[in-house]
Amino acid sequence: MAPELEQYDRTISEYNRHRSGTTSENDWCAHILDYYRIALGYDMEGYLNKQGFKLPFSDKK
Repeated sequence: MAPELEQYDRTISEYNRHRSGTTSENDWCAHILDYYRIALGYDMEGYLNKQGFKLPFSDKK
């Protein structure tokens, strides 16, 4: 990971631990990766292909 991204991760993680309202112990990178993991489970590309939308970057027929 780039040093700048590592620093950003530390800064946001520290903020999340001390912010007012709901706090969090998770690190920023893990949090963002979880969003992607959840989204991948929906198979949006497959759904759109089944609906007849042939995506230009898809090799599925």
